[in-house]
Amino acid sequence: MNLKERATIIHYHRHRIDTFGDGTIGALGWKAEESQTLRFEVIDDSMELDGRSVLDVGCGHGDLRGFLEDRYDDFSYIGLDHVPEFVHAARERYGAMPRTWFHECDVGAVNLPGVHYVVASGTLNYRCEDDDFHRHMIRRMFNAAEVTLIFNFLVAKRFPDHPLLRAHDPDELVAFCTELSPRVDVIDGYLEHDVTICVHQS
Repeated sequence: MNLKERATIIHYHRHRIDTFGDGTIGALGWKAEESQTLRFEVIDDSMELDGRSVLDVGCGHGDLRGFLEDRYDDFSYIGLDHVPEFVHAARERYGAMPRTWFHECDVGAVNLPGVHYVVASGTLNYRCEDDDFHRHMIRRMFNAAEVTLIFNFLVAKRFPDHPLLRAHDPDELVAFCTELSPRVDVIDGYLEHDVTICVHQS
């Protein structure tokens, strides 16, 4: 993803901040808090996080950290995002929690630290001139995950065309993921437009 595309995404979210307010679910681009919670529940059901670590790529306001707080006693969390306002809000909300770090960076280029689980919720939903960008990201995230990569995305046949957001063909992504690992799970039916894929290390 090039500099212009990253700037476009930041501008898009700053416009939504102006419209819906800083720190809101609307600023992130989600329609309702309930949909974000459903995505988090699917992610949580795919992890065994006690005594382990998770990297949240495109963490937004870091709300996954807060969601996991009541479910696990001992884990480490790293959140990455390239929207400065999101990282600021995440640090304000959850930065004081133990073993919790937030970093502002280009998630498409930064070296990803090795962790047990890598999570990307909505991160692959942006348009990019590079048709291989999402596959490049999936491979990088999978290589950083010692146990499992968990990511969700918009489904092309169910999501209307959008000037900034990109939906994907689940069959295409599953085929690519099976090149990385023979152990791939697909989770559907929790939201109209979403599918989650879990890619497990062999």
